[in-house]
Amino acid sequence: MKHLRALAVKFLASLVLLYVILGLMYDVSFTKVFLISLVLGLASYVIGDLFLLPKTNNTIATLADFGLAFIIIWILGESLTYGDSLLLDP
Repeated sequence: MKHLRALAVKFLASLVLLYVILGLMYDVSFTKVFLISLVLGLASYVIGDLFLLPKTNNTIATLADFGLAFIIIWILGESLTYGDSLLLDP
């Protein structure tokens, strides 16, 4: 049960933050933000919290979470918004 709660907190926090940034500022649909948040929450929980944190310290796990979030948001943002420019308006 504690794993489910931690996953839910990670997912909801990333959903709210990514919706404000990607959804409201860059007009990315809620479905795409939801999918990015779901993948990000699952990957960061499994890799960061379950694998890295017990073997290293909090600083290393936090840096790995940041790098993982950057890469996941970048790759999924590009692949889900193919043809759309997130940063530049034509």
